[in-house]
Amino acid sequence: MKLTSSCEQTGAAAARAEKFPLISGSELVKFLESIGFRLTRTRGSHVRLVSQDGRATTIPIHAHRQLPAGLLHAVLRELQMSRTDFFKMWSCYEKA
Repeated sequence: MKLTSSCEQTGAAAARAEKFPLISGSELVKFLESIGFRLTRTRGSHVRLVSQDGRATTIPIHAHRQLPAGLLHAVLRELQMSRTDFFKMWSCYEKA
């Protein structure tokens, strides 16, 4: 799983209208690792990720259950990542 150099770009208007994808906690962790976050610790069913610039978040990993859209939105807000940036990077992300 990695980011590809040639990928579809999503416009700002489309990103605002688009719904968040159904994504599990483990898939979100893999996505964040592919964009430069590193796993710092695991405690029970929660994983802590940190980037080089100090942004950090905790992601719950619960038996392949999908993350609620509100939780994904809160994680993006915590990482100071705009919805548009998320959709651009998500469209570039290759799932194996």
